[in-house]
Amino acid sequence: KRIIKVPRKQKMEVSSTQRRMLFIWENTQNKAIYNMPILYKISNQLDEENFIECLRHIVKRHEILHTIYGKNKADYYQTILENYDLEIRLIDMQGKSKEEIKTFLKKEAERSFDLFKEIPVRSVLVRENTENWYWLLNTHHIAADGWSMGIFCNELNKEYNALIKGEGASIPELPVQYADFAEYENEYRNSETAKKEKEYWIENLNGVNGILHFPVDKEIPKNRKHIGVEEKFECSIEFSEQLRQFARKHNLSMFMLLQGAYAILLHRYSGEKDFCIGVPFANREEEELQNVIGFFANTLVLRCQCEEEESIGSFLEINKKNVLNAFANARCSFEDVISNIKFERDSQNEPLVQYAFAFQNYMRTEMQLKDVFIEEQESMVNASKFNMVVTMYEDHEQLKGMVEYDQELFSKKLILQIIKDYKCILDCIVKEEEEKISYIKMSVQKELQTSENPEDSLFE
Repeated sequence: KRIIKVPRKQKMEVSSTQRRMLFIWENTQNKAIYNMPILYKISNQLDEENFIECLRHIVKRHEILHTIYGKNKADYYQTILENYDLEIRLIDMQGKSKEEIKTFLKKEAERSFDLFKEIPVRSVLVRENTENWYWLLNTHHIAADGWSMGIFCNELNKEYNALIKGEGASIPELPVQYADFAEYENEYRNSETAKKEKEYWIENLNGVNGILHFPVDKEIPKNRKHIGVEEKFECSIEFSEQLRQFARKHNLSMFMLLQGAYAILLHRYSGEKDFCIGVPFANREEEELQNVIGFFANTLVLRCQCEEEESIGSFLEINKKNVLNAFANARCSFEDVISNIKFERDSQNEPLVQYAFAFQNYMRTEMQLKDVFIEEQESMVNASKFNMVVTMYEDHEQLKGMVEYDQELFSKKLILQIIKDYKCILDCIVKEEEEKISYIKMSVQKELQTSENPEDSLFE
């Protein structure tokens, strides 16, 4: 059944991801944890009047960006506003130091949204001097995902460049909006297909451990603030090609290979043989959703079962089947999965999934505004939704990665060690696939080694 446009009313149904997001937002101290700030530096002559007009047009075009939420006794609902206040601030900070500007922008990025009263997007343009601006776009995750930000940038490119040329941007009208998807999803959840998918997850995750006890190197605080930090790394072009060749030879996708290595890493550090990894699923299979901004992405739960005496190759083959089965049942929402199975929970951890992995085989649309140089700045992410997330992506021929981690749990020293060990596992996969998982030498073993056998470590 195709997604169709439904009649608008004061109280529209919410999707499962919106429902969970609203529950988290209501019950967490850090209301800004799901902010999605993006910062750009703009040089040369920005036509700020046309730029702001473009922002207003994009927000108007996508209903989800001018939607607020409410709650009745039974459930949450969403209301699409026809009249709303889009906050776009112009701040003159000429003469201020870069540190003062950075501090201001950081506070803006951390400013929370009141989802019951205000729309989930705001923007600020900061003038640094006569030629340079900083532009911060801050969106709440309830209204967008990573794919959505690419849509926003693409439309801004087209809108702004057309206005500067004195033309009208030819962007096709959207056939459906996010509210239509929410209605469709709620109907789909009662279908026979959805019931079969739910049955798969109930069977697949029966008896699963709800918490992965990873050996962090900091004392876990009672009231976690989920302070997120990022550490980037890369593989050489030569090693990246070796990994691609290995994947082709064994009929694995790069996702299967890189996620499998991450599973081995979590197993070797924690010693646990049965645990879960969260992975994002775009959830945009319908053509009509390709250009719609909204939070469509679903979190899939990959159950990983590792045995020390199992060969690396054997584990990757079993992992491949698990990945294929998970993606074949990917329409079942994470919310439906966790509400239908029993597992260990605690208030300090995300349910079922505390460690996640993502592989992005697409690059975010670059901003290309006429007569303007615009460059995305370092991530302003300051909240960690999970304990640790490893994200891998291809930059031309080179594999690059990023570890986003909770600074309250991990030191930078431990994260650098984890990155080193992740590369070590990938190297061992390529060269020693017939060896047992226990064969892989890792720096975490150093503490267990005696000074009489220093040659046993790969990292001496």
